[in-house]
Amino acid sequence: MSNKLLLGAIAQDLYRAANAYHRKSDTVSGRFLQEALITVNNVDTSTVADYIKRYLQNISALNKLRNDDEKADAALVYSAVIQNYCIKNC
Repeated sequence: MSNKLLLGAIAQDLYRAANAYHRKSDTVSGRFLQEALITVNNVDTSTVADYIKRYLQNISALNKLRNDDEKADAALVYSAVIQNYCIKNC
C-alpha cells in the first residue's frame, strides 16, 4: 500500500480517536488509536520527512498523557499535521 493511503488512514484514525476522547468514549478512542498504531508499522519511513517520523513514533505516547482532553488535543494536532503533509508531499 502506498504511503499516501497509509498516512491518510492514520490521520483519519487519529481524528476519530480525538473526537471519541472529547466525547469521553474510552472504548472507541482506544480502538481508533490502536488502528492508527497498527497502520504506523506499515509506513515506509525512509521516504517521509524527519518531523513526520517523530510524529509517527510519538503516537504510541498518547496513552501516557494525563487526561482525555490532552489526549484529544494531541491526537487532533497529529492528525492535522500528518494530513497536511500527505496533501502537500505525497
